[in-house]
Amino acid sequence: PKLKLVHSITAGVDYTSKSPIFGDPSIRWTYSSGIHGAPMAEWVFMTYMAFQKEWDFYREAQRNREWGFHFKAMRTRDLVGRRMGIMGYGSIGRQIGRVAQAMGMEILALTATEKRTKEDRREAGYRLPGMGDPEGEVPVEWFSGLGKEALHVFLAARIDILVISLPLTEQTRGMLGKEEFDVLAKHSPYGGAFISNIARGEVVNQDELIAALKTEGSGVRGAALDVSIPEPLPTDSPFWEAPNCFITPPNSSQNIKYMSRGLQIMVENL
Repeated sequence: PKLKLVHSITAGVDYTSKSPIFGDPSIRWTYSSGIHGAPMAEWVFMTYMAFQKEWDFYREAQRNREWGFHFKAMRTRDLVGRRMGIMGYGSIGRQIGRVAQAMGMEILALTATEKRTKEDRREAGYRLPGMGDPEGEVPVEWFSGLGKEALHVFLAARIDILVISLPLTEQTRGMLGKEEFDVLAKHSPYGGAFISNIARGEVVNQDELIAALKTEGSGVRGAALDVSIPEPLPTDSPFWEAPNCFITPPNSSQNIKYMSRGLQIMVENL
């Protein structure tokens, strides 16, 4: 009866909402949303650049002590003019968009509700100083709606890399699968997009993603997965050997300042 506030060091509510005291109106719940953007943006670009620049090939050449120009370099692409679609334009998505814009990319944002006015696009939550897109000025196009039709309109916008950065809800569960990959195959440059999932594994149909990674022209050229189903990922999961697939445990947000930043939000809330 004396408990008045619970602060979570995570950004999502899907875990804490399962607590038996979650619905108690006398207890306030606060979260650490706003501290994850910088490290997670770095993770997104680390994996995407490794894919774009054939990093696995060059690492293997280094292990074999092989030196010399290789024609693979002529097939790599820089990021200037490439289009990044960000599903979920909260604090994490905004920092990813900020970095992408600095590298010459065009950013397209998908949000659950329309963001027509400057006030609508302004970020209301906590953010680290100098981070993100507080006024919502980075995207060159905004899309809205989580239904299949609205999602397909967004995916048809010539996307090179698709970043999944939205919360897990009943609306977003299983949101991406073969139908969506087919849209990417039809409209994305080079026959598909690179998919970066930093949200929850349940947002994407895992079996259909594996099949797409193994199939030429499927709409998925590669993927970076910071999340999976289940976690930890079993040793016999086909994801381990799927082509052009980068896998990490859900550590993209972790860094030496994670705890202190999360506690700072708690202090401000108190």
